Amino acid sequence: MAFSKTDQAELNKAILEYLYMRGYKDTHDVFIQEAEVDSEDDPVGRKNILEKKWKSVAKLKKQIMQLEDQIKRYKEEVDPNPFDDGQKKGLPKAPERFHMKGHKDQISQIVFHPLYDILATASKDSSIKLWESESGEIEKTLKGHTKKINSIDFNRMGTMLASCSQDSTIKIWNMESQQCIKTMSGHEHNISKVKFTPSGDHIITSSWDQTLKVWEVRTGFCLKTFQGHEGWIYDFDINEEGSRMISCSDKQEIIYWDLDIKGDRSIISILDEEHSNKIETVAFLPMLTAKTFTKARRDQDNEEEQTGGNVEEEENKDEEEKTVENQTSSETKIRSSKAEELRKMREKMKMMKDRAAGRTDREENEEEKKEEETSGSRDKHIKIWNAKRGNCIMNLIGHDGWVRSIVFHPNGKYLLSSSDDKAVFVWDLSRNGVCVKKLRSIHTGDITSIALSKKQLATGSNDKTVKIFNLQ
Repeated sequence: MAFSKTDQAELNKAILEYLYMRGYKDTHDVFIQEAEVDSEDDPVGRKNILEKKWKSVAKLKKQIMQLEDQIKRYKEEVDPNPFDDGQKKGLPKAPERFHMKGHKDQISQIVFHPLYDILATASKDSSIKLWESESGEIEKTLKGHTKKINSIDFNRMGTMLASCSQDSTIKIWNMESQQCIKTMSGHEHNISKVKFTPSGDHIITSSWDQTLKVWEVRTGFCLKTFQGHEGWIYDFDINEEGSRMISCSDKQEIIYWDLDIKGDRSIISILDEEHSNKIETVAFLPMLTAKTFTKARRDQDNEEEQTGGNVEEEENKDEEEKTVENQTSSETKIRSSKAEELRKMREKMKMMKDRAAGRTDREENEEEKKEEETSGSRDKHIKIWNAKRGNCIMNLIGHDGWVRSIVFHPNGKYLLSSSDDKAVFVWDLSRNGVCVKKLRSIHTGDITSIALSKKQLATGSNDKTVKIFNLQ
């Protein structure tokens, strides 16, 4: 757009006023002559025009960046797999971009804002810090809890942040005012995890009192209590539809729940025979990741059928990357084959009985729908399960310490894990769980939590610091 003479004259007047108000007399006088500004034009009548314009431009620039991020999100919803071109793109690259210090005690959890370049961190020092993830600078410290904060979570739009603490309270924070707007209590012990449901209308909490509770955000009322664990509950997750939940405890068990808060039947299945130590973390596979994982396993099964089960590994013959436990021995295959035949016969009989009773194909398909979840344990293993059937599908081995945190890459291919061994591993689920990248010794202490945005990996440690790595 052309800059008109009128615009030029107004700009010159604004510059003249700025020079006058700042006391730059010599420059002011020279500018009058060189810009041919009317010397009788009194700048005193105008008030900080240039500064106001500058601030307006900066504000508009920020809004444009936010809109560009939203447009990018919408495009990725249309094309949910923008990273997948067959190459290893979008993986974290060392060294870190930022090394952030500010907490006075160990980091318990970190989460990225769903829309903006903000990272929230919770600590044993009873505070929450909000950081600019593109600068590494602290934006705000939220205080209100009296003991260690164990967990934090943004709602889907990022307008609220929930936190839970060892002080047995849950707090809801308004992100616009950055103030606590609600405090809830009801658990009888340390609250280990808090998470918004996908709708944002409720939050769920887990506790060492062996219960999980559903709370209404608007009123702060507890709507339902889930009971079934026999030990301290460490972690839980909610599926993307908000209809199912998984939770884990120090008794080496995982419970798969129906989240219908009005129903009486809650427990769907219990998984308790695979891990040999306490389970620290659990997570549902996102839909895109589950699709990638299922396809990879189907392709492997087809290849084994075509070659009689004697498929040789084509890549990653190095021993360090052979981290997937071999569960395909001939004896296991025979047992699995017979079990599968028996299962299919039972399913067919059940289907005939149900249809005779008036059940529809849609109901059958919905009931047979499977969900996969993953768990990380103090036994150093990561396992992927069929949550409904309760069987372990894959075992990822490689960490030398307790597995603390698990996240999934937005491209649907990778699972990232952190451990007490001070390392972050990247596992390729499109290649049957091969470890394709290891970031070792990136902290001086155990890595307690990791978080992923579309362009960054953040790590938190008991060394009291947070690091941010670019994805490349």
